[in-house]
Amino acid sequence: MRPSGWTADEVATLRRLAASGHSDVEIARHMKRHPKTVGQRRRALAIGPGHDPAANAMMARLNKRRQDARAKEEARAHAQEE
Repeated sequence: MRPSGWTADEVATLRRLAASGHSDVEIARHMKRHPKTVGQRRRALAIGPGHDPAANAMMARLNKRRQDARAKEEARAHAQEE
């Protein structure tokens, strides 16, 4: 079992990996810690989350679909008004 505290080297590693875009899960795997522990420490230190490129791409597709659906609905409503 590892001690509950974080060493300065571990904090530096957390900062470096998060800045490189690694997710909490990836960082936790690298540091042999639980992902929730990594996320809690990252937030306590006001370190922004790493961004998983696959998750970013998925969210971009989802947002595009939502925008397209809204535009289609607005066009349909506008056509009914005329």
